[in-house]
Amino acid sequence: MRKTLALLACLLALASLFVSCTAEQTGDLATVRLSIDSERSRTVSPDGNDKVNEVKKYAFCFTSSNSEEYSFDLNKNDTGVYIMSGIKPGKYTLTATALNADGKIVSTATIPELKLSRGSNTYSVSFSALDSSKTGTAAISIKWTTSEYTSSITLEGSLYQLDGTGVKLNFPTSTSGEVSPDNTTNLPIGSYYLKIKGKMGNKVMFGVSDVILITPEKTTSVTYDFRNRSAVSSVRVDDTLITPLEGTLSIAEAGSYGEVSMNLSITSVLPESIYKNSDSTNKKVSISWFMEDYNIGSTSVDYNPSGTTASVTTSAFFGPATYTAIFHLEGHNESLGSASIKVNYDAASGTITTI
Repeated sequence: MRKTLALLACLLALASLFVSCTAEQTGDLATVRLSIDSERSRTVSPDGNDKVNEVKKYAFCFTSSNSEEYSFDLNKNDTGVYIMSGIKPGKYTLTATALNADGKIVSTATIPELKLSRGSNTYSVSFSALDSSKTGTAAISIKWTTSEYTSSITLEGSLYQLDGTGVKLNFPTSTSGEVSPDNTTNLPIGSYYLKIKGKMGNKVMFGVSDVILITPEKTTSVTYDFRNRSAVSSVRVDDTLITPLEGTLSIAEAGSYGEVSMNLSITSVLPESIYKNSDSTNKKVSISWFMEDYNIGSTSVDYNPSGTTASVTTSAFFGPATYTAIFHLEGHNESLGSASIKVNYDAASGTITTI
């Protein structure tokens, strides 16, 4: 009788195990739909091989307090959405790691408490390309022709982030026509507006507005050469951890004497996980317009994956000048993008030519 009961208990245990395994095979497990919620801009970024920061794949690891662990290695895709299946329901910590082509870690992100139920579960995770505990350096060089001006040029400038934090640039006195600010080391990492103007007395003779990216323990080098009256470095290197927001700028005569129209075309196609609001509407692109260092207006337009355009009309600057649009996707303030064009406006003929 005892042998019969023992055999029956074993059979019941086996049956329970079979039912459990069958249930897991027939939909009793969790599937995770994970969106990478981050962005990228094109800015002046540090010298060197930026490929070391280019994300090629992600490693996702789900761990629970009772030692359950599930790992997934997935190649980076264009949608920004990654689907992982076969996970037992429960509470997990998700560690997400972004890797470059050599398998080296570019960035990590963590969701400390992830509750997974049977069927589909949707979450998003935000990566940061930057280690906020570290600082970087900006090496900014300004050049001009001293013989073009009847007295010495003094420089004023600032480097600041969207939240208003930053530094007023300190330019040493120079009679050579070339100078760099001496207080751009140990800058908090992030994207910065850069504004510089060269003045003879109280009159502004040249200037520039741009965006630069400061990254941990690296030097971002950029030169603005005004020896041809108005010249701007157009170097743009991708910070490839975050989704690109790029554009081109064109200028045309606006129809009225002494006016020009700046036309910005944003060429990036972003994944829905980036540009959609929670109510399914599209986020806006915020744009600031500059003629050299002068802010001539601000606009915002809805992001359109089929093509986002914006324009502004302003008084023309006689002679050569650099026009710039600085923009970002609203809600993603840590990165900025810019597009510039240098043109010459002939006041006599009213014609505009790109130079």
